[in-house]
Amino acid sequence: MEPIRAIPVRHYGRYVSAIIAIAIFIVIIYAFAQGKINWNAIPDYFFDNRIMTGVPPMRPSHMPMPWD
Repeated sequence: MEPIRAIPVRHYGRYVSAIIAIAIFIVIIYAFAQGKINWNAIPDYFFDNRIMTGVPPMRPSHMPMPWD
C-alpha cells in the first residue's frame, strides 16, 4: 500500500480578502493624501454640541469585562 500524498490546501479566500484589505488601505491613504482637509478646523468641531448629541453615552453594560 502506498502512502497518502498530502496536497496543501489553497486558501483563495485569504488571498482575496488580503488583496481587498490592502486596496481599501491604499484608498484611505490616497484620500487623506489628496483630500483638501482643513486640519485647523477639526478641533473647533470635535466637541461641538451638534457632534456630541450624536454620540451615545457609554454605559458599563456596553463593555463587559472578562472578569465580570
